[in-house]
Amino acid sequence: MDHGLPSRRTVNAVGGRLRARDIAVGTRLWTLDGLRTAQTSVTHVVAATARATVEVVTGHTAFSVAAGLPLATPDGWVRAEDAAGTAVAWTHARQLCRERLTFRMGYAFGYFVGATCADGTVGKNYVSLVVNDEAFAARYARSLRKGLASHLILGDRWAARGTFRPEHHDADPVESGWVTVEAVRPRVAPGKPFTLYSYRLRPHPTFLVNGHLVREAE
Repeated sequence: MDHGLPSRRTVNAVGGRLRARDIAVGTRLWTLDGLRTAQTSVTHVVAATARATVEVVTGHTAFSVAAGLPLATPDGWVRAEDAAGTAVAWTHARQLCRERLTFRMGYAFGYFVGATCADGTVGKNYVSLVVNDEAFAARYARSLRKGLASHLILGDRWAARGTFRPEHHDADPVESGWVTVEAVRPRVAPGKPFTLYSYRLRPHPTFLVNGHLVREAE
């Protein structure tokens, strides 16, 4: 089989990443539908062995897949082993974080929470966010004390100060993009062969591996 995923390769499943070997019928996976993320479900799982895979190195990460796994490019689908130097579909994966609450209090809060994969609570006059990346939170809240959890408090009374200028900002931004495949490296099993897993999916025949769009085998 030349189109599956090694058993330990993680896939972007709804609710958090799963290893290829842990995906079962009924598992929901993330994919791209045009410019937006979408969900698809596994309807069939096949496991087979192979002596070799390839490591695909992009501008964001490296991941190992079967040589024939199709990757999405602007010109159509290309086998992973032939993808060096091409652009492949990728998502920054704001929805691929763990499930998060989205608050829409006031100006662009819904966009802010969604884009940062934050979680939190709503108070009477504020939104309390818990941000996964403390370095990110620090850029927006310089009052953070070192060593504590990254909490960002956003008040909603600023509009009454008289300095507010209404603006329109898209709260549903484009989630897909392109990233260049910098190298494709062969990997040969040193001992026992690799176990590769492939899936059938509905309604979309595609899914995301480390944020990169791939397709089920034909």
